[in-house]
Amino acid sequence: MHVYVKISDTRQTRLNEALPELKIITDGRPLCKLNAKDLKISENILIKFMQKEITQEYEKKRENLCIYRDDDGLLRCKGRMQNCHLGKDIKEPIILPSKHPMTTLFIKEAHSRCGHQGVNCTLAGIRQRFWIPKGRQIVKNFIRKCIICKRWNGRPYFYPDSPPLPHSRIDPSRPFAHVGIDLAGPFRIVDSEKQQCKRWVMLATCMTTRAVHLEIVNNLSANETINAIRRLIARRGKPEIIISDNGTNFTLSNDILKDCENKIFCDKVEEFLTTEKVEWRFITPLSPWKGGFYERMIGIMKNVLRKFMNKRNIDERHFLTLVIETEAM
Repeated sequence: MHVYVKISDTRQTRLNEALPELKIITDGRPLCKLNAKDLKISENILIKFMQKEITQEYEKKRENLCIYRDDDGLLRCKGRMQNCHLGKDIKEPIILPSKHPMTTLFIKEAHSRCGHQGVNCTLAGIRQRFWIPKGRQIVKNFIRKCIICKRWNGRPYFYPDSPPLPHSRIDPSRPFAHVGIDLAGPFRIVDSEKQQCKRWVMLATCMTTRAVHLEIVNNLSANETINAIRRLIARRGKPEIIISDNGTNFTLSNDILKDCENKIFCDKVEEFLTTEKVEWRFITPLSPWKGGFYERMIGIMKNVLRKFMNKRNIDERHFLTLVIETEAM
């Protein structure tokens, strides 16, 4: 009605000629007050406009569907529920065209009223008043595109097929030639001064033989990580490739190693770089599955250590013994 009063007199005249029912809800009635009767009349006007498309389409099927026109000029279809005590809309529902955009709006309203339930619930709500040919398929297609239903009922993303393993995982090589490293912790222990402190464990696993090497680190600084790698090289040999995640201690250690190639940052680090150079690779950020070969070992190690410690306050020497025993497993 608000749109009706804003258009020109010429267009109002054309609308009145095409839809005489508009005069009933526009003449002599305040625009801001609509009652149930006005809404029903407006809905009937829209349905009549929609049903103009199905007059010719269902002319041949009129007898099979038992289509007739009621007193309001709406096309209805009869079923086998004539003797039922239910209302007229259920026994003789209004027929709607399958492909009309307004039919989609009626489906949307019924789907919202039933709380975005499935096809059966939505279809049952529609059939309280309307009959849509091939309604189940149309409702199913609508629910498949419903954004709210996609948000709550969407299936998880299916990852693509795993690519072939890299050569560093399958080609024969000496142990610890290609390693992956990661840190686990913190583990709470008691230091020499009987104070509570935290320790972390750096795990290095061979990508080919799956052998494991464990090193205790006092903190997550880059220097502690470098010292742990130096101990790894001294005991297991120099690795050709190191793979790790994007932890700040790893990335900073790598930056230190690169900076020391050009200037003297630290005598010990410079000597370490001069004698033992390795290639350090980082996995893609936020992609922990790419480091699954060492993440699995981390999980096993943490499980064993926590059962060994059993929430006890152990000293540093005892913790070192437990770590070495875990490495032997």
